[in-house]
Amino acid sequence: MRQVYYHTYASHHAYQLGWSAMYDGQHSVAAAAAAAIVETTSANILRKFAEHEEARQALEWYVGVRFGKWEDLLAKPMPSDPDLRAVTTATAHWAKAIALGALGRLREASAEAEQFERRRAELPPRRINVVPSARTLEVGLPMLSSSF
Repeated sequence: MRQVYYHTYASHHAYQLGWSAMYDGQHSVAAAAAAAIVETTSANILRKFAEHEEARQALEWYVGVRFGKWEDLLAKPMPSDPDLRAVTTATAHWAKAIALGALGRLREASAEAEQFERRRAELPPRRINVVPSARTLEVGLPMLSSSF
């Protein structure tokens, strides 16, 4: 149990660091924090504590959007196991839709936006990151609708 507590504590702090670095315009710090979350979260912890831990995996997609890394976002593979990584998968579709819209690829952006909406609607209600993740992802809707 101690290992689980330590991991959730550490991933929470990495998540906060990532967001703080994004607000401060520090791409390398934000990207490193996002990578640390993904790299240090074992499959076992992710499966056992997906309700609270999985949403943090999406940070790397937010970093890409925040810093306009459009080509990097489009080259990035979708998360494996979209049912386990439900919030991350929805966020990935959102990020790819934003990237495609920014690049003027509007038809593709629209298709990704539809996938985002579908995935967001299908999120398990117990997926939370302070509040239910489906609600958190609503924050991205205005940005998405103004992207293309």
